[in-house]
Amino acid sequence: MDKNMETLLQMNSNAVDKVWDIWLATVGSFSWGQEYIEKFAKDYIERRKVTRDESVKIVEGLMEQARKNHNEFRNIVQEAVKTTFSSIKAPYFFKFNELSKKIDDLSEKVQNATN
Repeated sequence: MDKNMETLLQMNSNAVDKVWDIWLATVGSFSWGQEYIEKFAKDYIERRKVTRDESVKIVEGLMEQARKNHNEFRNIVQEAVKTTFSSIKAPYFFKFNELSKKIDDLSEKVQNATN
């Protein structure tokens, strides 16, 4: 019986050692998984930041281009209007603001006179 007990204790000790090895492997696997997830999350966040920064630069570039296009279009229209009015050879078209002010003044005088 002594021999059987000794064998039983040896098997029990081996089983405990194996369970302990499995436990360490499981903890190590969880640790590796956690490290992998943390690294993945950091990489993802960094890529999103780079993408966001690039998107901001693209939008700023588009806005600047839109401003340039708007200014260029305005200049083209102004030049076309100047060319058109200069070909009409009627100076009163260039003094539209003055005529508009005179009309407003006369309208005000008429309104004051009727009151």
